[in-house]
Amino acid sequence: MARLKLMTRQSTRDLSLYLQKKKSDSAIRTRLKKAHPYDIGEALIKVEPEIKSRIFSLITVDKLSQTFEHMEKEHVASNLHLVNDKKLSMVLENMELDEIAELFIHLGEEAMATTMSHMSKEKRKALNKILKYNILSVGGQMNNDYIELSSSMTIKEAMRLLISRVEDMEVIDTLFVVDDAKHLEGLVDLRDLIVAKHPSTIEAIMYTNFYSAHVDDLMQDAISEIKRYDAPLTPVVNDEGILEGVVSLDDVMDAIEEESHDDYAKLAGVNTEDFIYDTPFKKAKSRFPWLALMLGLNLIVTSVLSGFEDTIAALTALVLFQPLILGMAGNIGTQSLAVTILKLSEESFPKFKNTLKHISREVSIGLINGFLLGVLGFAMATVFLLFAPMGVVEAGTVMASQIGMVVGLAIFSALTVSTLLGSMIPMILNKIHIDPAIASGPFITTLNDISALIVYFTLASVLILTLL
Repeated sequence: MARLKLMTRQSTRDLSLYLQKKKSDSAIRTRLKKAHPYDIGEALIKVEPEIKSRIFSLITVDKLSQTFEHMEKEHVASNLHLVNDKKLSMVLENMELDEIAELFIHLGEEAMATTMSHMSKEKRKALNKILKYNILSVGGQMNNDYIELSSSMTIKEAMRLLISRVEDMEVIDTLFVVDDAKHLEGLVDLRDLIVAKHPSTIEAIMYTNFYSAHVDDLMQDAISEIKRYDAPLTPVVNDEGILEGVVSLDDVMDAIEEESHDDYAKLAGVNTEDFIYDTPFKKAKSRFPWLALMLGLNLIVTSVLSGFEDTIAALTALVLFQPLILGMAGNIGTQSLAVTILKLSEESFPKFKNTLKHISREVSIGLINGFLLGVLGFAMATVFLLFAPMGVVEAGTVMASQIGMVVGLAIFSALTVSTLLGSMIPMILNKIHIDPAIASGPFITTLNDISALIVYFTLASVLILTLL
């Protein structure tokens, strides 16, 4: 039986250390040839400029093009001057347009003009078409990696065109049918083209029921539609229905990853540009505004507590269970928030009835969990104060079960309110065109804390202090 030989990927650290050793040019070329472009990009970040220059002179054009596409574009921009002009021209010619457009965001005007001068006239023209759109839009992230057909073409003519272009194409699963004015008329699956019989024409096998994105659509809005149709290539058209470019599944995956990174950053209340390679001072500087905002918002919580000064002074036992109630309200509020943001990204709640259905479902979950946890909280608080009485409970003025009842009711109420806030706030922000992920920062946390504290101490004031 033949044995399979499994290739083990070298670690990035090993590659960067190897590249820094005084190896021969042929040894470096061999190592670079075997290495994955992603690993080369990660290693490049860790080596000195003179080593980078040597690597750029030894690496092949194809491998360097792929490496630049995998690297963070800010790092590519800072290293372009280390690549000789001739090789840079070939690398830019090989790179996809959307990758070059992203690179240009990190270039100054002078560097942009210099880089543009290294590109062919056709490449510059295609790039300028993308650069005129917002980088966050579909037009700003589309590329020209597609094949156009005419509806009057025969199958043989289309196959000849495909064969002549296939070497330059990354994805050929879908072909695009346009008229003389470049208006998009239909799509053709590669499989249908292969199995079609002569003398059929493209018009006979193309389909006209397809999804096309608009150049001005935000990429994050178009993603949900693109995912539904699961097409390898999605056409991008302008107001006149003219085919401007295409979006591949790779582009969609990159956009999803970037959006996820952005949302996670907002969940943590940090800057989305907080890269792993930034210095501690730079990271601290980027996070400080959010932390300062949270500090200011938490003063509201302090103000709420000061309003119940008499209640806290009379019933010091309540303070013991305050973190428990705040923590439970925060946990269930975050769960509701996460589910709502996920639903918004998938469905955008196009109908009002869907919005009400989601809110009612989340509140129902809050009621059920609130009731069960409220009963459990009542039992835990009562038992705790029976074994470790303090304050008015120890003095016999208030029964342990009374404090337990306040804790239980507070948990029930706080959890219900938190699920309501967690499901409603993202929808309100989305309705007024503010990114709902922002709601998962200090705002929702502060609102949960304020509502939970008001409920807790109001119940204590009404149910216990009025009876003393």
